[in-house]
Amino acid sequence: MRKWGISLCSVNIAQTLVNETGSFQEIANSPELVYMFRDGLGTDTKYVSRLASIYRERRQIRFHLLQKIQAFLNMNGHRFRVMDCMHRVGAEFHVKRNGNGHAYYSGIHVCGSVWLCPVCSHRIAGFRRSEFQKASEKGYSAMLITFTMQHGKGEALDKLLSVLNESVRSLKGGRWWQSFRDEWNIKAYATSLEITLSQVNGWHPHKHMVIYCDKAQGELDAEKIKAEILKRYAELMKKNKRYVSGTYGIDVSVADDAVGNYVSKWGIWNEMSQAPLKIGRGESITPFELAEAAAAGIPFAVQAFQEYAEATYGKRQIVWSHGARELFGLGAERSDVDIAQGDPDDETIITLHGSWWRIIRAHDVMGELLEIAERAGANGVMQFLNSLSPPD
Repeated sequence: MRKWGISLCSVNIAQTLVNETGSFQEIANSPELVYMFRDGLGTDTKYVSRLASIYRERRQIRFHLLQKIQAFLNMNGHRFRVMDCMHRVGAEFHVKRNGNGHAYYSGIHVCGSVWLCPVCSHRIAGFRRSEFQKASEKGYSAMLITFTMQHGKGEALDKLLSVLNESVRSLKGGRWWQSFRDEWNIKAYATSLEITLSQVNGWHPHKHMVIYCDKAQGELDAEKIKAEILKRYAELMKKNKRYVSGTYGIDVSVADDAVGNYVSKWGIWNEMSQAPLKIGRGESITPFELAEAAAAGIPFAVQAFQEYAEATYGKRQIVWSHGARELFGLGAERSDVDIAQGDPDDETIITLHGSWWRIIRAHDVMGELLEIAERAGANGVMQFLNSLSPPD
């Protein structure tokens, strides 16, 4: 398949960034594993070994893509936080292991960008995903609403985001919203932002909202909810000279299976917390697919990714309603940078002198070293490092 003038094989950069949530079960949803089931491998050791191999490949790809993003942004004079990610190190750094058994670096500067960094975005998405899982276990019914808007090729992303954000923000205020909350007994909600790009229609920003209601799931009438929201949302969009309709404006899902896929099962990269890591549909491409095209030197992709980077600067990907974190027992909110740095209580596999980081980067073995740490521990790490030649 070809998108935007470049060839994307069935297991491309974007595909390999998808579905890695920390467990083999989610990785098993990868399309490339369908053939393994057809061959009768089932869940035997060969299958598990292949899953582990896919996990390792994806981690290495994230580090490679980060370096590519840093390279082409640097060439064009931009100084986003991602430019310093995985570069600066202090007197020492650590290789740690999280609760899922996966190794990561601590003590290395991280950017915490969910929009521009495949390494930080992956770590942050996994944490945010766990929060949605915890919220979904509290017994509330849920509805998933997706907001979009009329847009055309050539429109600036920052202006589209401004209209979309303002309209959804206004929707959640005033007497109409209070009446809607009372009608459906809404206790909390969370919104997230997602952006894709189409060669035909240009930028396509959309917002997802999961609403938690103190009602039986069967009492949530999707058509009635959609009609009520659409009427109000269309009024708000009209003020910004934008048009929405029943087929192109909002989508409402309250079915058990659909909500389960997005909020509880998470067998695919979900709409709420992992938007930049998903794969595009049809002729649309996602941010990291766009980054791969930009890294390949396609001028339009370079320009578009720069526009995307500037438009998302300072934007929050996920926002919980007031009181939601307390309701679901999520605790105080952690910043994206704090999440990307890891948990101080995680196991330390080995502590290394800061000078080793230059050697690790020079040999491009950031992902490989983590794999060795998981398999062979501190002794394996030192044996591997001592086999590397000093950089020129």
